Amino acid sequence: MIFVPEQHYQNRARFSAVELAKHFGKEVAWSLDGSRIVASGDNPVEVCAAVRRAGLKSDEVVMSYVPFPDEIVLGGAWLAEGEAE
Repeated sequence: MIFVPEQHYQNRARFSAVELAKHFGKEVAWSLDGSRIVASGDNPVEVCAAVRRAGLKSDEVVMSYVPFPDEIVLGGAWLAEGEAE
């Protein structure tokens, strides 16, 4: 298990809104300290490949999704897909 340092969340909170807007609707890989986005793409597989090309390992980044400002994200909702059928 990877421990994400508190500094990561503090730095992400200070991230430029203009820069973040470039990644709306994308999966991203943040630096472990949260100070920069090291890769961005349409899906996690694409982002993981970009992370590897950058010479980083999976335990050197934090993956997340950057929602559009008006988008509601229900974490884990996909787990229930198909259960009501």
